[in-house]
Amino acid sequence: MRTRKGKKGKQSNKLILIAVLSVIIVLGTIFTFVPMQFGSTLYTGVWGSINVSSEVYSGLYAEYDIKGEASKADITSSMETIKQTLAEQGYQSSKVLSIDGKKIRVEIGYPTTNVNGFASAHSALSSVAVGAFEFRSASSGTDYKLVSAKDHIDKMSVGDYNGTTFLTINFNKEGEVKFKELCAASSTIYVYMGKNLQTSFDASNVQDYSQMQLSITDYSSAKDFYYKAKFGSIKVDLNADTAVINTMTSHLGLSTTEGYNILFWLLVALVVTVIIAGFAFIAFKFKVVALLLMPAFLLDAIIAFWIFAGVNVIEINLSSLLAFIVGISLIFTGTIGYMSRISEEYKAGKTIDASILAGTKKARSAMIVTSSILIVIFALLSGIIKNLVSVNLILFVCSLLGAITNIVLLPWFVSIFNKSNKKQGEPFGFKQITVEESQND
Repeated sequence: MRTRKGKKGKQSNKLILIAVLSVIIVLGTIFTFVPMQFGSTLYTGVWGSINVSSEVYSGLYAEYDIKGEASKADITSSMETIKQTLAEQGYQSSKVLSIDGKKIRVEIGYPTTNVNGFASAHSALSSVAVGAFEFRSASSGTDYKLVSAKDHIDKMSVGDYNGTTFLTINFNKEGEVKFKELCAASSTIYVYMGKNLQTSFDASNVQDYSQMQLSITDYSSAKDFYYKAKFGSIKVDLNADTAVINTMTSHLGLSTTEGYNILFWLLVALVVTVIIAGFAFIAFKFKVVALLLMPAFLLDAIIAFWIFAGVNVIEINLSSLLAFIVGISLIFTGTIGYMSRISEEYKAGKTIDASILAGTKKARSAMIVTSSILIVIFALLSGIIKNLVSVNLILFVCSLLGAITNIVLLPWFVSIFNKSNKKQGEPFGFKQITVEESQND
């Protein structure tokens, strides 16, 4: 009696778990991929929040006049800072160009999303010419001491401490001396972006002149201030009054229409083709496994798109689309390897139950090692190769999801299906070697 109750309890728990997983997949699919209208607002789904490169989608460009004379070194340094700061905001494939040493041109893409990608992109470009980030000893006049970000700041970072958000500013050696002089000249320090006063703070109790912290209301505001401060640290002075910001068609567009270009759709079609081909091959070779893989694959897609939308350094560009193809192939390769192990056990004459048990055990150790190596490699590359951070993070996520799918989810689905399987290896497309075949071998 206890044994039956125990089996019934386990079966009931599995059914509940399957039901919960099904609800998660259904709801996740709706909120990830299905567009919905809320009043005048179109919610495009989580996938629509992923940053998009100007390579594949019509974007924005801005041109800024450089005030006065600027050396080639200062222009190059400023361009690098602008590109790096835009990359931190998610515009990984931004283009930053110098026009005859007189202008700087910036080009970025943006997503058509529920979070208003156009407005965010326009705001980012408007901030490029925000003006010099400075600390001054006076709020008016011209006779004041100052600390300038372009000359005296080593690095900046945003962090939280005891519920308060801070912008931490570390000074270089010269900046440390200048900041000490500034604090000696005035007990109140005024923070400027160009001509505009941003805030002020009391410096009468400052003891450590190597750094300072600005308290900001919330993390979002702190990040916005941080990006403006980074733009305010460039070596050249950009004229905000004559700046031009406008829309543009995609770089690699094969037409002049707005929106995604034809090359993008060709690569998307290739991604879809790889997915269809992967499922078709698994259906041909392992039959029912293709159906068992579908919910796991859909769950992978949901998790992946939520991660891609949440990590702002990931964007859709030509390289990332190719990374999708490689990442999807890794998942299918893991599935084929796992099922091939079970097929080998069944071919050797074991029952399907024994084959699944032995094949899963053998495949698991190999997949854990392989997946761990791939995950570590792509994680390291995402931190080392800044120009391909989207590619490496996508491959990192796909490797991680592939491990979860083929080490945890698919074996669980296979086990559940096999509980009601009365046809041994037939539903899986497995065959055992007959006596005649064994003698011929």
